[in-house]
Amino acid sequence: MKKLRYLFEYLFMKNIIWLCSLPNKRNRMRLGSLLGRFVFALGIRKKTVVQNLEIAFPKLDNAERIKIAKNCYSHFGKVIVDTFNVTKWNDAEFKDRVKLLGLEHLDKALLRGKGVIIATAHFGCFDVITPRLCIDGYKNITIYQRIHNPYVDEYIMKIRTMKGAQVAKRGIQIRLILKALKKNECVGFLADQDAGGSGLFIPFFSKTASTFRGLAELAIRTRAPIVPAFTPVIDGVYNAIFEEEIQIGSVEEIMTEYNRRVENIVKKFPEQYFWLHKKWKSVKK
Repeated sequence: MKKLRYLFEYLFMKNIIWLCSLPNKRNRMRLGSLLGRFVFALGIRKKTVVQNLEIAFPKLDNAERIKIAKNCYSHFGKVIVDTFNVTKWNDAEFKDRVKLLGLEHLDKALLRGKGVIIATAHFGCFDVITPRLCIDGYKNITIYQRIHNPYVDEYIMKIRTMKGAQVAKRGIQIRLILKALKKNECVGFLADQDAGGSGLFIPFFSKTASTFRGLAELAIRTRAPIVPAFTPVIDGVYNAIFEEEIQIGSVEEIMTEYNRRVENIVKKFPEQYFWLHKKWKSVKK
C-alpha cells in the first residue's frame, strides 16, 4: 500500500514537472507563483508559517506577517518550478542564472588545505550552489537527508548531482565526507532545521530553538573552516553569496554564530526562508 502511495506521489510530481516545462521563463515564474498562492489558499502549513513569523517578527502587525507568508509560498512555488527545469540548463545558462558573490572568502579558506564546510540553510534556492560551483572547478559534496519516497528521492538526487556534484547521506556516509575534506574539497551542510529534544538549544530570532550540533562537530574534528553561503533570488537571478568564515570555537559558539548568520540574511529577505518547517517545535528534554 505504501509503495502504491509513493508511486502515486511520484506520478503527481511528474505531471507537475510537465506543467512547469513552459518554454517562456516569465510564464513559468507566473505559474510557480500561482501554484504557491494556491497552496497558501488551501491552508497547507499556513498555521505553522504564521506562528513562526509571529516568533521571528513580533513587532510586525498581522497584515505584514500575512503578506510575508503569501510571498513565501509564491517564492517557493517559483523555486520549485525552476528546480524542475534546472536539469535542462547548460553551463552558460547556469552562469547567467546563478551568480557567485564573495568567492574570495571561499578561496581564502581553501588555501589552508583542509577543505571547506559550506554552511547554508533552507533559504532562497540552496540546491543551485553545488552544481554552480562545479562549473567553475570547485569539487564539492552535499550532505543529503534521504526523502522517504524512493521515486521522488531518486529524482531529487539527479538534480543534486548535476555537473559532477556529489551527495553523502546524512549519518551514513561520514567517511565520504571526511575523504572530501582531506582532498581539500567543499562539503555543503544545512543545519537550520529542528534537531529534536536532544538538540542544542540556542537563540534563533527571539526564541531558543533546537539546533543540530553536526556542523560544529565536523569543523572541530577536521579543523576545516566554515564558510556560510546563502542564495537570495533578486530579479530572477540566484545570488550565491559567500560570507566571511565562522571562527572555530566551542560547539555552542559555532552554532550560535551560524544561527546569527542565517537570521541576518532572513531579515533582509524574509519571504525567502522556508517558514513551513516547525523550527521551534521541540522542547528541551
